[in-house]
Amino acid sequence: MKPPRAALALLALAFGPACKSEITGTVDAERQAAVELLADCLPEQLDKLSTLLQFAKLWRLADGANPADPSGLVWSEQSNGTVAAALTLPGYTLAATLSFYSPTGVRQNLDVTADSLAQAVEDAAVDLRAGFPGSSFLVCEWVMSGPTVAGSGAVTAVLAPADQPNRLLELRSTTATPAGGPPPAAASTIVVSGSDACTLGFEFRALQTDSTPSREVPSGDVQFELVSAAAGAIGELRFRSAGTARVYVLGLKGYFEVDLDTYEITVRR
Repeated sequence: MKPPRAALALLALAFGPACKSEITGTVDAERQAAVELLADCLPEQLDKLSTLLQFAKLWRLADGANPADPSGLVWSEQSNGTVAAALTLPGYTLAATLSFYSPTGVRQNLDVTADSLAQAVEDAAVDLRAGFPGSSFLVCEWVMSGPTVAGSGAVTAVLAPADQPNRLLELRSTTATPAGGPPPAAASTIVVSGSDACTLGFEFRALQTDSTPSREVPSGDVQFELVSAAAGAIGELRFRSAGTARVYVLGLKGYFEVDLDTYEITVRR
């Protein structure tokens, strides 16, 4: 849900007047462009990012019960022990390959056949904890594709070591290739074309999804760069395990509050 464009001027004014200087007009124009960029692009982009994070919820190990596969999800174990999955949604598909690694980054060929993807990941985690005392991990290399959607990246989920309760310690956006341990940090990208074409580059570290049972919303920060043909913005999306998230944009006062169900944007001072 996008804020009405007629309200964009009020959104810009909510950040207060620009500093009085010889470039006041330019600063006002930049502020207005950034606000319009968020209103036009952020809801669509958050919807796609939410799909990725919802998919990652299927890997959780501390929620007490493994959920059934959601509608539109198909998956299968491959001969090398990886899991190929595809989630079909209206207008686009999220395809992913999950690989399981020892603490030193050696891929493991595990038996992960199960009735659901969540159960398969849990079975793999149990095998890794039995075989290695340190923090093993899984890497999800993903691709989004559709008529107006394209995206790619990788997410690494770090597993708790065997002497701790079974859970995911954190999620990280990374490359797909381990380097003597978990892969290094790297940004991922989602491109949405059409009437409001824009590109979202994002990166996160230590995103918490499994620290408490049945956590609905992750906790942590996502750094982003949002770009359209007319404007660009750099900022941070802050999740704090609630139904809303905060968006801070470099150069703008205050912050935006985003409803994570409707993606309606509200300006806060």
